Formats: sequence, structure tokens, C-alpha cells
Amino acid sequence: MNTEALDSISLALSSDEALVFFETLARFRDTNSLSVTDQAEEQTLFNLLCLLEQQLVGPFSKDYAGLWAQAKARLSGGANV
Repeated sequence: MNTEALDSISLALSSDEALVFFETLARFRDTNSLSVTDQAEEQTLFNLLCLLEQQLVGPFSKDYAGLWAQAKARLSGGANV
């Protein structure tokens, strides 16, 4: 197995961020449509993006497109993405 698939990161969300993010994801699951309905959801997503930017090195790699495609393939079980 590729060692990249075994890597993990931890993100710390406030309880407010976690609750708003949970509801946003639950709505996506129920409707199969991802939409931002208000300022709180938008801010929560921006905060999550900032946390990911602090943790991830892949987005700043020359081969980001390849890394992204490989990650998507691993997460989809190798199906075409």
C-alpha cells in the first residue's frame, strides 16, 4: 500500500465550527448538493481551509495535480474520478 494513504493529519475545530460543519455535511448527504446557506457556514469552511493550509504540503507541490488525482483514486477505491 502507498504510504501516502497511511498519512494522517489532525484538525482542531471549535465546538461551534464542528456543529456548523456537521450540519453542512449532513445537508449535503441528504440532498447530494453542497451549498453554503449563510455567513456562519462560509466562515466555517474558510476556517477549515486555513487549518488544512497549515497542515498540508501537497497543495504547494509542483505535482499537486498528480497528488490530488492519486488521492481521489485511493478514496474512490480506484474507480475513475
